[in-house]
Amino acid sequence: MDVFTFAADNEAAIQAAVQAHLRYFTASYFGMEPEGEGADDAYASMLQLLGMQPDEEQQQALRQLAAYLHSDTPNEVLILRGSAGTGKTSLMRGVAAYLKSLNRPVVLMAPTGRAAKVLSQRTGMAAYTIHRQIYALEERYDKGGHISGFAFLLKHFESEEPVVFVADEASMISSLPLNEGQYQMNGLLPDLLQHVFGSSSWNRLVLVGDPFQLPPVHETESAALHATRLQALHMAVNQIDLLQVKRQTGHSGILQLATQVRDQLQWRAQNKLNPRRLEALGGAEMADNPYFDTDFPADDILEIASTDAAMELYVDLYRRDPESVVFVTYSNFWAHKLNVRLRRLLQPGADRLPMPGEQLLVVRNHFLKNRDFIANGENVEVVSHANELEDYAGLHWLAAELAYTDLKGHKQYHQSRLLFDLLNSKDASLNAAQWQLLWRARRHADTFGPYDPYLNALQVKYSYAITGHKAQGGEWPHVFVLMEKPYGGDEQHLRWLYTAMTRAKQHLYLVRAV
Repeated sequence: MDVFTFAADNEAAIQAAVQAHLRYFTASYFGMEPEGEGADDAYASMLQLLGMQPDEEQQQALRQLAAYLHSDTPNEVLILRGSAGTGKTSLMRGVAAYLKSLNRPVVLMAPTGRAAKVLSQRTGMAAYTIHRQIYALEERYDKGGHISGFAFLLKHFESEEPVVFVADEASMISSLPLNEGQYQMNGLLPDLLQHVFGSSSWNRLVLVGDPFQLPPVHETESAALHATRLQALHMAVNQIDLLQVKRQTGHSGILQLATQVRDQLQWRAQNKLNPRRLEALGGAEMADNPYFDTDFPADDILEIASTDAAMELYVDLYRRDPESVVFVTYSNFWAHKLNVRLRRLLQPGADRLPMPGEQLLVVRNHFLKNRDFIANGENVEVVSHANELEDYAGLHWLAAELAYTDLKGHKQYHQSRLLFDLLNSKDASLNAAQWQLLWRARRHADTFGPYDPYLNALQVKYSYAITGHKAQGGEWPHVFVLMEKPYGGDEQHLRWLYTAMTRAKQHLYLVRAV
């Protein structure tokens, strides 16, 4: 039957014709034949572009990916889950290469600027933060017509043909509404779904992530990696779970240790469902569990007995390449403490003011007048700054020129105030009282709005040492992990430990907090 022909008086025929047309449209979009061979051809192409010989599990995952790309199910999401070393990166590189070879629309995203940069490096394609992709800013007004706050306005995405969206590091995608001072937005996850499928239910969204990493702040699980949570948001869901570690653990102590922590997390989850088993084990901690053993030879793991010894090595590595090394901590307290000490070693002539060339970590979205913004998690470089601090609204401010990387990867220069008090604080952000005081001070200013120089000031921290949440999505050749707690601990600490150690590409240094 011609897919464009149907009998108007036959409802079943109409429905069949519509479905046939959708299959034809989807297959045509991907440059395949419409007779059911599209998914097979897509699999063969991705297999060829993969650049490696996949095992049976990876082949099955590729077949599922191909079938999903050619599915005629509306509002359908694919979850691709896997721990470190299971091959997620290789598979997504193959998918990206396949879509690029067809010159078809694809949007690569990640929750933070650092994660987007890593995704771009892995795929050879441009990648954006989810916030930059889906949001603009709008003003909120009270009954008197005065600005009462700001909200992230969801952009409407339009395309003449279906688009494939890929969101990496999906474990970081929050499902909770944001209420940050006078800035509000809905949950990032529901907004992402609306952005993708609001313009066309035939768009595709692949959520890629590691279920053993830290969940979003203030959440106990990563909703974007759980099918039931997405189904509750009226999505059809496919899921691929990569279970087998493919990289040879015998040659990687980092991967071997990470796999042991992963297995510990799985063991605990299983025993949560079996109280009798847990009771029989006497609440065994990590050291009593056969899944965890640090006594193995590993050239890429070094245990360091003190923070002083670790900082000496850190300084040496940093001076060779500032982009190659990071210190990861469990708490903001220790991140602040280490940043102070490392700055004294690396910037001996520096006072409390940042030095030209220093890298600062953005901890709150900063809006630019071209409706773009520097996203939370990105780095900026200090170019120059004023010699004195400005006192205003009970806080201290520093006028500075900074450099950042724009959406096209080009270096741009930007002048802004820095919130100096936060830069030198152990706190992660301003408290509610500080926000309210600043808000009241600016409410009637001529510049009041999204780009107000104080409300929109850059909120930054030194980036020599950062927390596990801030490190998530990034990769460094050398990673120092501060062991503030023993190897055991609760599930949250184990997830932090797993997340921190899997940031290391070459060497992992486990540092005692003394």
